[in-house]
Amino acid sequence: MVARTELPLRTIRHYEETGPDADERDALLERVRTYQHPPPNRWRSCMRLETAEDFAATPGSRLEQSTPIAPVQS
Repeated sequence: MVARTELPLRTIRHYEETGPDADERDALLERVRTYQHPPPNRWRSCMRLETAEDFAATPGSRLEQSTPIAPVQS
């Protein structure tokens, strides 16, 4: 058992008696660890999505910068 000096012994014993068994607790801890650290591929996907959204949001301004607007003839 890991030492938990910040909790009273009474509280620790209560959770040991009423909490999940060791296998279930280990499975829950492993599941929580997956949420704490996003996988690198997810981060890369988010960055690519952000770049694509920025690119899609500014096509008009990029087009205006690269080619002059021709006057409309009527």
